[in-house]
Amino acid sequence: SDASALIEHTDRVIYLEDDDITYILDGTLRITRLQQHALTDTTGARQITTLRMQLQEIMKGNFSTFMEKEIHEQPESVMNTMRGRIDFNNNTVRLGGLLDKAADISRCRRI
Repeated sequence: SDASALIEHTDRVIYLEDDDITYILDGTLRITRLQQHALTDTTGARQITTLRMQLQEIMKGNFSTFMEKEIHEQPESVMNTMRGRIDFNNNTVRLGGLLDKAADISRCRRI
């Protein structure tokens, strides 16, 4: 759904990977990778992909914009994301991957 929200504006995208941080500095797109508490500059290391879909091929349903569609789909998306992670019998939530970062998270002043 990421590309479908952009097709109105461009057909060229760069797909980001886990731990990527992206910003524009002096008109240049920069992608920095957060790996084990270190930032690695990977500017220019990603390929630009041309989308092969047409706006008409993407169903917006009764919504006027893709953003509106995405907003209305959020409750279902959250339920799908949390499926298997919430144990209502024991009143617990299991978020995979966070245990490895528990020490870092506990040092955060704000979340």
